[in-house]
Amino acid sequence: MAERRCSILVIDDDEAISSMLGIALRVDGGRTTTKDGAEDALAGLGDDKPDVILCEVDLRGMDGVEFVRRLKADERYASIPVVLMGESKEPKGHQADAFLAKPFDPLDAVDVVERYVRRRVG
Repeated sequence: MAERRCSILVIDDDEAISSMLGIALRVDGGRTTTKDGAEDALAGLGDDKPDVILCEVDLRGMDGVEFVRRLKADERYASIPVVLMGESKEPKGHQADAFLAKPFDPLDAVDVVERYVRRRVG
């Protein structure tokens, strides 16, 4: 990862996925925060903006596509790269920067995060 510790927000209501991603990203030098819902994630953004967000498509309540739409509509957060993750096909018309189809290797997620962190802090 970049020289400074990057901040990654993982939004997934599957605790096993959140835990696996958190471990993989921390081992690679990232500081991860996990949320189990999109509403909670949006409410918790504040001034501490993550460098990259990984968000599940199929969440209870607000889904990942709607989360990304709202995030990108807010000028404070529009530049934050978002990677959608899902077991279904890639949603048509989503505004995320990338999509990871589940199941995926945690190292694939690390690679995607590194790519976007390098762009942001590079």
